[in-house]
Amino acid sequence: LRMLRASNAYRESVAIYKPGQVLAHSSTAKWAEPPATAMGRTLADALAATGHFSDVGAAEAILQPGLVLTGELRKFYLDKTASPWTAVCEARLELRTGGDYQAVWSGALSAATPLATDSMDALPMAMSSAMGEVASLAANAMADASK
Repeated sequence: LRMLRASNAYRESVAIYKPGQVLAHSSTAKWAEPPATAMGRTLADALAATGHFSDVGAAEAILQPGLVLTGELRKFYLDKTASPWTAVCEARLELRTGGDYQAVWSGALSAATPLATDSMDALPMAMSSAMGEVASLAANAMADASK
């Protein structure tokens, strides 16, 4: 797994989609770690959970990885225009062979999870669920494609 890329919009401050198609940032709420790092960890866990991949780790730490996963975190925000408020996560991922980088699988996957209450306190659980859904869909698709 190579580190996922993310736009500057998705860093430690929580991004919030507001009415009028405005993406703003919370002045007080911050993620415990950068969203791309959290998504990478969630993907690694989901890939390992499939039982299909023998070693899931940082591609840089493996001498000759058989497969390399790269990607971009495209969306990672709280949608306050939705009712109830919704955590939105989207990633574009590519699984390639390690030697010649031939495409094995690629796709853009997204998930939107409603918050239990319209409160920032409910965001971490909803975003974890959205990340888990994207990672699970991706891991299963990659396992099927690499059989």
